[in-house]
Amino acid sequence: MAMAAKLFEMGRLSSGMAAMLAKMDRAAFLLNLHHYGVPMIDLDEEELASDMRNAWPDTPRHQHRPHHSSSRCGREFEKY
Repeated sequence: MAMAAKLFEMGRLSSGMAAMLAKMDRAAFLLNLHHYGVPMIDLDEEELASDMRNAWPDTPRHQHRPHHSSSRCGREFEKY
């Protein structure tokens, strides 16, 4: 698992290939990466901004997160 995690972190293997190397399914591999200090997703600021623009193309820049006033999660998030 450690070698697969490192190769994934370096971009040498996809998550699927790294999971095969570690002899586990992709979901389990991704969920275990934190044990090795490797993020599941490693986006720089511009990649994240691009993903957010694509996710909510008609929303002004400062309002990229969806608002669900009736959801408990939404209310907790708004505290921060």
